Amino acid sequence: MNNFYKSIQLNSKNMKTLFYSLVILLILMASSVNAQTVKSTEGQKTESKEDKTSSLASKPTDGKTLPTAKSSEYFTEQFTGENLDIFDLGCRSLTFSPDGSGSYTYSTSSITNLPTTDYGTSISLGNDDSQPCALEDGKSIWLYGVEYTECFIGSNGYITFNIGETTSKSTLEKHFKKPRISMLFNDLSPNNGGEVYYNQLSDRLVITFVNVPEYGSYELNTFQSELYFDGKIVLSYLNICSLNSFIVGLSDGNGLPSDFLETDFVVTDVASGVLEFSAGNTDSHSHEAVGITVQFTTPNSSSLILSISRIDAIPSIVNALPSGIQGLYSRYWAVEASETLDGKYDITLDLTGLSGMSCSSLYMLKREVTLMEGTPFPLEWIKVEDLGGTIDQSNCPTSITISGLDAFSEFVVARAEDSELPVELTSFRGSSTSDGVRLQWQTASEQDNAGFILYRNGLEIASYENTNALVGQGTTSSATNYAMTDEEVTVGETYTYKIQSVDLSGTQHDCETPVTVTVQAIENTESQPTTYALKQNYPNPFNPTTNIEFSLKQAGKVTFQVFDILGRVVYKSVLQGKAGENTPIQFSGDGLNSGVYFYQVSANGFSSTKKMMLLK
Repeated sequence: MNNFYKSIQLNSKNMKTLFYSLVILLILMASSVNAQTVKSTEGQKTESKEDKTSSLASKPTDGKTLPTAKSSEYFTEQFTGENLDIFDLGCRSLTFSPDGSGSYTYSTSSITNLPTTDYGTSISLGNDDSQPCALEDGKSIWLYGVEYTECFIGSNGYITFNIGETTSKSTLEKHFKKPRISMLFNDLSPNNGGEVYYNQLSDRLVITFVNVPEYGSYELNTFQSELYFDGKIVLSYLNICSLNSFIVGLSDGNGLPSDFLETDFVVTDVASGVLEFSAGNTDSHSHEAVGITVQFTTPNSSSLILSISRIDAIPSIVNALPSGIQGLYSRYWAVEASETLDGKYDITLDLTGLSGMSCSSLYMLKREVTLMEGTPFPLEWIKVEDLGGTIDQSNCPTSITISGLDAFSEFVVARAEDSELPVELTSFRGSSTSDGVRLQWQTASEQDNAGFILYRNGLEIASYENTNALVGQGTTSSATNYAMTDEEVTVGETYTYKIQSVDLSGTQHDCETPVTVTVQAIENTESQPTTYALKQNYPNPFNPTTNIEFSLKQAGKVTFQVFDILGRVVYKSVLQGKAGENTPIQFSGDGLNSGVYFYQVSANGFSSTKKMMLLK
């Protein structure tokens, strides 16, 4: 009995041990399962966070989106002013064209004037200020596939969306923090000079900064942004004189990308070379790659080395060009001497391949480059003749030779303002007719005339490239008459017209004083209808389309609207009408319910409404 009891006691201890062992094992197993569950849950949370981030990145706070695609191109360039990192977009336009993926392709082109000369309405901007600009007539603008109906114009040279911005610190972090177009993101002071304008045109919103100074200086800056309603963006620059660091480019507002690489918008064709001269040397030295020949006519007393660069681009312009100079060609030379000169030299510059050049209006300009706090900074361009030099154009258009100078620096080829025009215009007049504004001009002679460009209120409305009536006669000594009617005008409005001739090299020339015409209501005396009229639609009832005929006494804008039985507008369009019978309007009732509707035509103070029925 005692042995049996002892045996049971021993088994009880073993069972306790076994029980505790099982408990420990279960705890360890539970810990392992929890660890796996936590790990799995964390993985799910991470995936969810990534999905949410992706969703937020593609969803705007205002408007619709287009498909987006990851791109390593961020369309942003920062100019620091250090180590020759100076602004190289002067007299250039940057065009950003949507590529269908929510991103862009871009191109650059040379300009002599801002593309849109009708600046519109002046905006009052204080220091570090921002003003909203709401689009009218249902128009919208796009940035990285996001549609906006409002933007904010910042005094420091940028446009933001969703919310205004006033920061003057032009860092990459600030630039990428918000959806932004950095026209010239810098500390600017429009309250201390210059003007800022906006103008909503039929196809774009235009924002222009004219002679706006940099904060704390007198350095003036002129640039323009054109935001087209189809998504295209054009940034244009004339005189940019800022000394501080600034930024040009686009931002989607998702923060500074971790893989950001700066865009070089102007990939310049640069050739470099060296010419060495011993003391007293008067031999001619040439370097074919940079297109330069130098010969000392008065010997230099010391040996020197000339470091030369030829840059095939339009250089920057500080303040303004000399009087009588219209613009610069896309080639200039930078010549740096290792020693101070005490001799004089002739320098011949190669002009081969310089497009659009006219020897009859060619000038050579020179400017010094000074150091400001260790940074090279170019000064104003000066005519070579005003520095005591002379120009030999006998070998133009192959080359040009400058003589009589005693210092090297930067040289550029320039063109003069028009003096002798290739087209001799004898008259240019405009008149209001029942069909619109009739423009007529006559030339006495033409020299290499490709054709004309016609402008209304500073905007191009027709060109010889798309209108046969504006094609020139090439070269002729006979008188030629030209005429064109501008039908897209409104009664009571006043318009100013200007024409330019374009020679065969592509150079544009202003012709004659502009003409101003006020459009008047003139009855049409021809066989066309002499009254305003709106006819009954046909067929009626209709499904789903019907035709609507109307006639006008005077050409002008026509507003066509359709209302439901409650008077709500269900369709609206604006078109250009001509005097007399017009092409019937074809209206589609797709998307509308069966029922009675009213259609209305309004033009030049006339308005008429009729009833129609849609049966489906």
